[in-house]
Amino acid sequence: MSIRISIFCEYLQKENDIMTVTIDGPLLVSREKAMELLDVKDPRIITRLIQSGQIKALKVGGRYKINLQSLVRFANCEGR
Repeated sequence: MSIRISIFCEYLQKENDIMTVTIDGPLLVSREKAMELLDVKDPRIITRLIQSGQIKALKVGGRYKINLQSLVRFANCEGR
């Protein structure tokens, strides 16, 4: 299964530029993968984003699995 996601942030709006990527892979990612995608070093940042409701996640076997679409929306400055 693949999904198509448009990456669109405030600084791109000014230049009328949208980057579109196709993702082939899981729709849930680990906290470590989310850290990599957001370029953060502290896992507590991801935990705080989950707990505050800014990104959606499930806890499976004591570990977070993060909704990729939610993560992309956060990265795109939506809902901030």
